[in-house]
Amino acid sequence: MKPKVSIIMPAFNSEKFIAESIKSVLEQSWSNWELIIIDDGSTDKTIQIVNEFSSIDDRILVKKNDRNLGGAKTRNVGIALAVGQYLTFLDSDDIWYPTKLDLQVNFMLRSEVDLLGTDYDVIDENNNRVGTKQCPAHVSIDTLLKKNTLGCLTVMLNFHKYPNVLMPDIRMRQDLGLWLKILQSGGKGACLPVATAAYRVHDKSLTKNKFRAARYTWKLYGKVLGLPIGLRIFYFSHYAFNGLYDVLKFQLAKMRGKV
Repeated sequence: MKPKVSIIMPAFNSEKFIAESIKSVLEQSWSNWELIIIDDGSTDKTIQIVNEFSSIDDRILVKKNDRNLGGAKTRNVGIALAVGQYLTFLDSDDIWYPTKLDLQVNFMLRSEVDLLGTDYDVIDENNNRVGTKQCPAHVSIDTLLKKNTLGCLTVMLNFHKYPNVLMPDIRMRQDLGLWLKILQSGGKGACLPVATAAYRVHDKSLTKNKFRAARYTWKLYGKVLGLPIGLRIFYFSHYAFNGLYDVLKFQLAKMRGKV
C-alpha cells in the first residue's frame, strides 16, 4: 500500500480561505492522506465549513479546541492524532498544487531524507502571484539559522522515524524550531527546487508580522535552542537583513502594480 500522509491544519476564524485550502488537499494526485483540522476557538463560520467537508470525505478529521491555544499547541494537538508515515502542515489560508504530496512521498521513498521542503509561490489575497521563495540547495542548521527558507506549508517529515516530534511552544517560529531540532538530532534535510504550494501574504500585516517574527526568532535562538549570545547576534544579524530585504522587495512589487 502507498504510505499515508498526515496533514495538520490549524484554523482560527478562517472562513474566507479555508474552503480553498481544503479543496487543494482534495485535488492531490496522492490519495492516501488524512487531513486533521483543528479549530482553535473560531467565532466565524470556520467550523461549519470544515464540518461540511468532513461529512463528505472521511479522510478529513475535525478537532475543536476548548479554548484558543495558539499555533504551536494547536499543531501539536493535530500531531498527537496523526497516524501517517509522513507528516505535513498546511495553514488554512494557503494552498497546495495537485502533485505536491506525490512528488515529496516518492522522493522520500527513494532517499534517506527525514525533512523535505520545496520552493513555493507567494500570493496575495486575490490569488495573484507576488513572487517565488526558493528553498536552499543545502539544508543545514547554519543556513536555517540565517534565514528560515523552509516554508512550513512545503515541509514533509518522516513521522515514523520521529514519532515524538512537537513544535516548541512559542507564538511564532515554532516551525523553524522543529526543523532545527530534527537536524540537531542527526536528521537529514533536503529540498526539491520546484514550487509545490502557494503561501498567502496579507499586505496590511506584512511589516508588523516581520517585526513580531524577529522578536520570536531571537527568543527561539536563546530559550529554545540555547545558543550563546555571540552566536545569537551573528545569526540574528543575517536573519534581520534577509527579513528587511523581503519587506522592501514586496513593497517594490506593490509600487509596480504587481500586488
